[in-house]
Amino acid sequence: DQQQQAGQGTTPVQQGPHRCSWSLWLSSCNTFPSPTTVSEPAASACPVGASVVLLEPQPYLKTADAMPMLRPGDLVSPGEEGEVISLLPKDQRGVRFRRGSFVVPLSALQESGSD
Repeated sequence: DQQQQAGQGTTPVQQGPHRCSWSLWLSSCNTFPSPTTVSEPAASACPVGASVVLLEPQPYLKTADAMPMLRPGDLVSPGEEGEVISLLPKDQRGVRFRRGSFVVPLSALQESGSD
């Protein structure tokens, strides 16, 4: 009977060394980055449809398919030209080469027209 009078369900929640209400804990612990702090990839570098050249040999190649696979790096030789087909996270591009479409880091690519 005393629990009903005390307002059951309004007691503080124990969270580590602190004692605070649930809503106060949520508002004080909001540490998510704001959308402005998230870095966007440089979309101007090698946009979709751009012709690119592979600058350096890759140890392996990840296919740019719905079910990606790792393929040997010698399928695409340095200097081979391809076309950007997709922009991917972490400064990577999906590039269609003569022997298939692969995920390539932006640092290993150069636009054909920018010598």
